[in-house]
Amino acid sequence: MLTDVEVAVLVNDRNPSGWVAADGSYIDRFEECASTHPDSIAVELVDGGASITYAELDERANRLAHLLLAHGAAGGQPVALCLPRSPDFIVAMLATLKASAPYLPLDPDYPEDE
Repeated sequence: MLTDVEVAVLVNDRNPSGWVAADGSYIDRFEECASTHPDSIAVELVDGGASITYAELDERANRLAHLLLAHGAAGGQPVALCLPRSPDFIVAMLATLKASAPYLPLDPDYPEDE
């Protein structure tokens, strides 16, 4: 789903603590990074659009995760994410993982069945 430019930005510029997922879950590693570097930019649109710090991303994802859990998301029930590529998609993806549910990304530009 990521372009080559987005991968380069993610790998080179958005890894302030230098971690690569090894021990623990990705959520554990993300929360460690968020607590260590709360004011660093976690998500930024390549074209210079909106950006979110690690603290903002963690807080928004936690709020959405609690809402998902309240509506029954957990375990093996996938949560469909039909959002454009944006910081909001990253928030929703992270929140779904924090709720211990798998996510299913859907392309909002995909044409409807006729």
